Amino acid sequence: MKLKKHYIFFLTLIICINSVRSQNSNQNSISFGMANPISLLMKSDSSIAYFLDLTSKIDSNKFMKIHLKSSLNYNSPILLIENFLISIGNGKVLKTEEKIYNWGIGKDAYFKMNLRRYKISKGSQSLWETELYGFGFQFYTFYDRFIKNNWWFNATLYLNLGLNQEYLSNSISNNNAQELWRLKIGANQLINLGIKKTF
Repeated sequence: MKLKKHYIFFLTLIICINSVRSQNSNQNSISFGMANPISLLMKSDSSIAYFLDLTSKIDSNKFMKIHLKSSLNYNSPILLIENFLISIGNGKVLKTEEKIYNWGIGKDAYFKMNLRRYKISKGSQSLWETELYGFGFQFYTFYDRFIKNNWWFNATLYLNLGLNQEYLSNSISNNNAQELWRLKIGANQLINLGIKKTF
C-alpha cells in the first residue's frame, strides 16, 4: 500500500475521533487494556493484543464508540502489527446503578489488516506492507464496575461476522498461493479486560 493511502487512513481516523469528542465534551470516556488475555493462560492461534476505546454519549443511555485493537511483535528488523482492527459504531446502556456498575450492548462496523514495517539499517527508509484484510460487523456486550473517582473496570465480549482474506497454498512457495475471501463468524477477541476513565 502506498504511503498516500496510509496518510488518508490516519487523517480519517483523526477526524472521526474529533467528531466523537466534540459531540459532548462532558460525557466522554477512554478505555485501554488487554484483548484476548486468555492467550496468556493457554496456547491459542491469537496472540495477546491491546485495545483502545473512545466513547461519547449521545443521550443518557446511548453512545458512539471508536475501537482500536492490535497485537505487536518485533523481530529485528521487522515490526508486525497483527490483526490491526478499527471499528466505529454505537451502543446502549441497558442497566445502570450510579457509581456501582453499567451493563449494555453495542454494534460496530470494522476493518482489519496486518501491517509489516521493515527497516534494513539506520538512516534507511522504512518500508510498509499490508495483508490479510477483513471487514464486517461486530456485536458486543460490556460490563463496567466502578472503582474510584470516575475510574471503572471494564470487561467486553465481542462476536464478529465478516469477510476475511486468506491465502491457500499446496506448495512451499507462497508465490503460488490462492487468494480467497471467506465469511467467518467468531469471537477472535474473546474478551477484553481494561480500565475506563470517564470525563
